Amino acid sequence: MESRVRLIGIDKEQNLNADHDPVMSNALMAVLKRAQTHQLIWISHHSTMELKGVRRTTWEIH
Repeated sequence: MESRVRLIGIDKEQNLNADHDPVMSNALMAVLKRAQTHQLIWISHHSTMELKGVRRTTWEIH
């Protein structure tokens, strides 16, 4: 049975209330890429879109 996780990161520097840390996002992406390299996971989709100054990145992880 296959499981799929959708991970969404939101980046908006102007929003001081956002609990988003760009350094954490970079570290998380590094971990995901390393796990994919070792074939522990498979990232089937990665997209980034920006709307009104908010950048949203979505990964689909299997």
